[in-house]
Amino acid sequence: MSSKMDQEVVELREYAKAKGIEEDASDVSVLVDDEFFKRTSKSLVRKLDMTMMPMIWTLYMFNYLDRNNIS
Repeated sequence: MSSKMDQEVVELREYAKAKGIEEDASDVSVLVDDEFFKRTSKSLVRKLDMTMMPMIWTLYMFNYLDRNNIS
């Protein structure tokens, strides 16, 4: 997992070089544009979906079983 994070940091540094921004820029908001934001938010939503959906599905199944009195 850390290798993916390292890869994202390298991509961000390459992006900053391409935009002509110094590496030790204190304002990080300069580095975030629409494309980077969309890519990272899509990745985050996918991670949350993959971790939360099995739990939600299980709770939904137990709720259904409880309502049908199959205990």
